[in-house]
Amino acid sequence: MKTTALIIAALAFGSLITAPNTSFAQEAGKEVKSAEAQNPTSSATKNGIRFEQTTFAELKAIAAKENKLIFIDAFTTWCGPCKQMAKNVFTDAVVGKYYNDRFINAKIDMEAGEGIEIARQYEVRAYPTYLFLAADGELVHRAVGSMPPSEFIMVGNAASSPEERISTWQKRYKGGERKPEFISAYFKRAEAAGLNVSADFQTYISDKPVEALLDSTTWDLYASYGTFAMTRELDFVKANRDKITKANPKADVNAKLKDLYWRPLNRAYGVGGAEGEQYKKLDVEFRGLKLKDGDKLADLVPVNAIDAEAEGDKFGAAVATYYKKHPDQNGQWLNSMAWSFYEHVADDKLLAVAEKMAKTALSKDASNYAVADTYASVLFKRGKLTEATKAATDAITLGLKQDEDVSGTQELIKKIKEASKAKKKK
Repeated sequence: MKTTALIIAALAFGSLITAPNTSFAQEAGKEVKSAEAQNPTSSATKNGIRFEQTTFAELKAIAAKENKLIFIDAFTTWCGPCKQMAKNVFTDAVVGKYYNDRFINAKIDMEAGEGIEIARQYEVRAYPTYLFLAADGELVHRAVGSMPPSEFIMVGNAASSPEERISTWQKRYKGGERKPEFISAYFKRAEAAGLNVSADFQTYISDKPVEALLDSTTWDLYASYGTFAMTRELDFVKANRDKITKANPKADVNAKLKDLYWRPLNRAYGVGGAEGEQYKKLDVEFRGLKLKDGDKLADLVPVNAIDAEAEGDKFGAAVATYYKKHPDQNGQWLNSMAWSFYEHVADDKLLAVAEKMAKTALSKDASNYAVADTYASVLFKRGKLTEATKAATDAITLGLKQDEDVSGTQELIKKIKEASKAKKKK
């Protein structure tokens, strides 16, 4: 099964969620337990968030009349995490009670009707984004990304608290507050809100001597928000790797340097290919750092440039060569590649590589339904119908235990049965 992942072997990009105050976290926990105790079989669909079906102007009028904030689920029809939130979180009974009591709620497609202007006005660039507005339309809080019900309630709590809102923290930052503990907390909150943290961090760090990177707090901020464009800091890091690690043993300088070079290498390759002067310069520079798994990452750049959909077998051959040279890959990468082969590669010798990758991914994460589905799909494409049937059946069993949508694998079983009948007729 396809997972949302780029062809990245050694990089992992996470997200941060604004931490609520402890008292509310305890309160929310009690609220959840209380609701479950009163009605353990309550229907999430029946008792979830009530979304108003009206215009933006009317939303503001209702909010003013009821003295409430407006909550907008800013979504798009193609956004997978948006659908996950709509299915599993917005329908939750406790979430529904919390949001219905405190907000005027609306779901607005950011690529249709009024949503287009709302997306522009509030600079919505990631999905899902959650906007919390005053009745006059002023943005008071925002958050991004999918999350479980308990964290989504915490987002609502932050929006309801003037001290916790991102707008309040922005005012403090713009007002000149620069204590390290404030800066660290502010950037985490700003990132959780989907704001451009790197721009603020570049302003912040440019006012400090570059040696400040030896300080653990400053290094942690740089590790999270530093970019390749910050050349002064990059030069210092490259020249002082041992010194940084000695001053801050938890600093993973190796990982940060790979993070910094990954996008510039891909951009340069995209512009000039292997013969491009900028790419060759960056490639030599990066490999010269002799980072752990540095060559493994650098060798992936040309592979990453091939359009799998347009050049399936060429892509498959490049991945197969890369995998033979660098077999030590994480399960996510293996699963993503195996699925890409299933979708776009025709050559059976290359599909044999996909089978190996999928099987290895499953051995690394046997409880992952998506990985089990990928393995079954690749076996089917290779014509191994008996093995594919067993693998697909196992995947469905696993998915049902985890309350996953197994319709894709059920469709696969139908295809396997049709292929088996066709084979018998020959």
